[in-house]
Amino acid sequence: MEPGEESILIIPISQHDHPPGPHLFEIIVISNDPVEPEKKIHLAFEPVSADLPAMNIESELICHCGCERVLDSCSCATAGQMRDSIQAMVEEGRTQQEILDHFVAQYGEKVLASR
Repeated sequence: MEPGEESILIIPISQHDHPPGPHLFEIIVISNDPVEPEKKIHLAFEPVSADLPAMNIESELICHCGCERVLDSCSCATAGQMRDSIQAMVEEGRTQQEILDHFVAQYGEKVLASR
């Protein structure tokens, strides 16, 4: 890299079971810069909710009870069953698209909120 050029560093961070509160990281960047050869970067972030993927999927589906509500705003028993199915598939590691495809195969295109 030449002086003045920029570079992007991507560091994957995996979430795990954790105590509540922010995660703190210190990244040390060492370069051949004679003025400042070592730079420290401090990061803090709140863990992402494990329910977030399921909540995103719920906003993409219509409840199958006949109410025509988006799943994330319906509180009937059918919505609860659909949410349980979504959560189980998220825990199995299925992608959002795989889960949406599952519901389309089961109920048809009418189950999609964006139809």
